[in-house]
Amino acid sequence: MKLDIQSNEKYFKSDSIPSGRSAKKFFKQLSENVFEQSYAYYKKSGYLYMPILYNEEMMSSTFSVAIDKITNIHCSEWVFDKKSLKNITRDKESRAMESRAIDFWCSTPNGVHYFIELKHGRYCTSEGKSKGEVVEVVKERLKVLIQQLDDIKRIKPNWSEVTDLPVGIMVVMGWHNKKYKSVDASENTLCDQVYDFFDKRKNLQLLSFTWKIPSEIQEQQKDEEITPWVSILFITNKKK
Repeated sequence: MKLDIQSNEKYFKSDSIPSGRSAKKFFKQLSENVFEQSYAYYKKSGYLYMPILYNEEMMSSTFSVAIDKITNIHCSEWVFDKKSLKNITRDKESRAMESRAIDFWCSTPNGVHYFIELKHGRYCTSEGKSKGEVVEVVKERLKVLIQQLDDIKRIKPNWSEVTDLPVGIMVVMGWHNKKYKSVDASENTLCDQVYDFFDKRKNLQLLSFTWKIPSEIQEQQKDEEITPWVSILFITNKKK
């Protein structure tokens, strides 16, 4: 099956970030790899289970394999030394200072090093209290993700002749309950609301890729929730 993957570049300008065109190509390929692998696993499990729909821990292996298909120079949970750790800001979701780690790091052949932090969120499209809104728990995770980008900028190694690019990734599943009517709240509405949430002083860029899950797959979902789409949001800083 050819997957229906759509992009939203409304809040992203390639020339506004370091190595922006290469980064855009990397984000696109990474998203396609994640979605294709997720579909293969979902199909193999009899349409019972898809790791990227649940939480960061369960979907991290999917991202690791997806990165490996682009470059074999990568690692997970990269811990920085204590000297570097003195330069970061603590937050309530960070680990102890002695074990601060970045979710993923990878080096691509075109000389870009990506420092990646990963988060997960849900976006309800059912009629009800949270219909078509970025709920507080997702906003809190966005706050943490944006703070982590600032931390990475302080502690990245700054190798010569390469571009270091901190990237925040949030996987968001759109869902609605079978018992309630679905409202008009698309992945594009999600992007608008996420961008509106950003502190504009931070000059953040937002790019998303969305897998529109076919209706025949949705019909095979056996619980009370239907997932019509899954988006991968990429958040980076503009050039200074």
